[in-house]
Amino acid sequence: MSERLRTVGAVVTCLAIASCGAKTSTTAAGGSPVVATVAGDAITTVDLRVEEGNFQAGALPSTPEADQAALQRIIDRKLLAKAAIAGKLDQSKTFAIETRRAAESAQATALVRQISAGRPAPSPEQVSKFIADHPQAFRDRKILVIEQIRMKKPAQPLKDAADHDVNTLAEVQAAAERGHLGYQRSVNVIDSADTDPDVLDHLKSFAPHALFEVVDGDHLTVNEIQAIHPAPLVGAVATEAATSALRAQSGDGALKAKIQLLRDAAKKDIHYSAGYQPPEKSPAP
Repeated sequence: MSERLRTVGAVVTCLAIASCGAKTSTTAAGGSPVVATVAGDAITTVDLRVEEGNFQAGALPSTPEADQAALQRIIDRKLLAKAAIAGKLDQSKTFAIETRRAAESAQATALVRQISAGRPAPSPEQVSKFIADHPQAFRDRKILVIEQIRMKKPAQPLKDAADHDVNTLAEVQAAAERGHLGYQRSVNVIDSADTDPDVLDHLKSFAPHALFEVVDGDHLTVNEIQAIHPAPLVGAVATEAATSALRAQSGDGALKAKIQLLRDAAKKDIHYSAGYQPPEKSPAP
């Protein structure tokens, strides 16, 4: 977000409230305290909680810094929305479609949240088994630091100035510059907890600082593993992470079952135009 938007948001906040940092006891129609207004539109404490994503029961309490950041985001969004309306951008066909899509997404998200909240907590035995079954995410967790150079795939293999194979990222960068190849150099951090075990084993098989290439269409990425740091997740932190993961899995399963029930019930109401029917499923062997 630009500094200009932040500045505009701060100015509006100061004008909307009695003074910067002051609190108001005014309440909106729904009874929630109003923390600011933008051209008469109230922003309430409920708006802040929703913006921060901690409106569910049991969520961690907010902080003044988080509240202020959320407030500025809401103000910026309202200012942009009002500018769009002033420019009559809300009268386009795509706007109507996007509005309907946003409303449907919000409604679907509310149902997903309800389904997830209704799932039972995993048992201690399930949590322990999950931790034991995923060592790369817990006891053997690693953080990999990978530096890479991405460029258009060259017509010929990269060579150093002496026409030898490149062996370092510095040589790769120099070869790209000699060949006038545009490139981007960056550092990525990979958490073994979020990485497929087979991919992780492949990455760890490379010798320290050895280069390896990944071809993606007409692009080439040359990688070098700079470091592998042990980062085990154990104790109460591991239990909390495993519990959250199991809850998510349970919620996903319940959601898929709900979608299938809804599809089965609505089968007679779903009609496809020619050419848009989904492919028929092959019979199970």
